[in-house]
Amino acid sequence: MNLKEIFCKKPLWFRIFEITVVIILFGLFYFVHTASLDANSKSRAKMEADLIKSVQNEIINESHYTLIALSEISEIKNMDDPACNKLLSGLLKKYSKYANIGVVDAKGLVVCSGVPVKEPVDVSDRLYFNGVLATKDFYVGDYQVDRITGRLVVAMAYPIFEDDRATVKGVVFVSLPLTWLDDFEKNLDLPENSSITVIDETGTVLTRYPDSQKWSGTSIYGTNLAREVLLEKEGAIKLSDLDGVTRMIYFSRWNDYAAKGEKYSYIVVGIATSKSTSWYLGQFAMLFLVIFVTAVIIWKKRSFCEEYLSQK
Repeated sequence: MNLKEIFCKKPLWFRIFEITVVIILFGLFYFVHTASLDANSKSRAKMEADLIKSVQNEIINESHYTLIALSEISEIKNMDDPACNKLLSGLLKKYSKYANIGVVDAKGLVVCSGVPVKEPVDVSDRLYFNGVLATKDFYVGDYQVDRITGRLVVAMAYPIFEDDRATVKGVVFVSLPLTWLDDFEKNLDLPENSSITVIDETGTVLTRYPDSQKWSGTSIYGTNLAREVLLEKEGAIKLSDLDGVTRMIYFSRWNDYAAKGEKYSYIVVGIATSKSTSWYLGQFAMLFLVIFVTAVIIWKKRSFCEEYLSQK
């Protein structure tokens, strides 16, 4: 029996098997390709989250050195209201990324502020104030609504020492609004339909890109996203985001600087993995083409074999 006879006398089941193998190989390619896309999305989401956290840490470090310098200025050390207010108002224009710059006495009362204060403001219950008193060092609070500006901010503070450098006579602070993140996100080269969300440990959205105004202050506690983030603290998962779009989600602690026992917040970056209708149509067209080409080859093979066997 020569090769042509072997080639032409394959049973029907074997030909069906050939088609099946082709389809399986195509499906395997599709699976590997999709898994690769998910892995790339996960890597990209983590990279963006790490970048945002890195920028935040740079801002915190810069604020630390700024506060050290401010604590040594005579108008601030002396807590001279008119002179201090004028100084801080000018500094606030220079350091426009801050919502406010202020000084608090040892009792927790704001004695001067870059943003005018119409009535006494007590911050003795604020984390940043008590943190400075306890550590006598730079301290970062948690995200709260500022009592002077009404904006969502994180306050960073540094002690104002008496001349003995041991007694804390007051606290100088800067408050950083989350709007810096909105501005930063606009300059990120994110894939289309991506999202960035910051939530606190109660499941409340602090900010979100896009649609910050729509989501800020909204509780998402009980959603699949919030449950995953608050339970696992850090990780990646593919799920339906707050807006219903399926994304590869990477999340981790946003305020790594928080001391033990303090409230944590979380950065959540979502890279869209759902494909457009045209993408799926393209995949089905490719599968149809593979099956069509395979059928043509088998039909040609059958014609060849019939002609060959009829000549014998």
